[in-house]
Amino acid sequence: MNKMANRIKYAREQAGLSQRQLASLAGLTQQMISKLEKGRSRSTSGIISIAQALQVSPEWLWLGSENNTPTAQCPHHDCPFCSDKSLFANWNALTERQKLRFRKEIMCASN
Repeated sequence: MNKMANRIKYAREQAGLSQRQLASLAGLTQQMISKLEKGRSRSTSGIISIAQALQVSPEWLWLGSENNTPTAQCPHHDCPFCSDKSLFANWNALTERQKLRFRKEIMCASN
């Protein structure tokens, strides 16, 4: 993929996220995600937060370097949660509200 716009859209689709969901995770607006995906903006101010939300390297998103195509892996690479692709895919299929509820439940259970 030779354009940042294509890499962002590809990684977002691979993660099973809508533009709105990605925007929420990255702390940006849906309009900014749309502009980036259409190549109407090359702003890199949100590239790190977008990369974190998509679980890819910022270098790959911005420059296409490192042969770092998105995978169903977290940055820890040995995470048992992310190594189970079915579990990871199901997590990504949840709404942000559902994910927040799970996070709260997990935090309550660990106390």
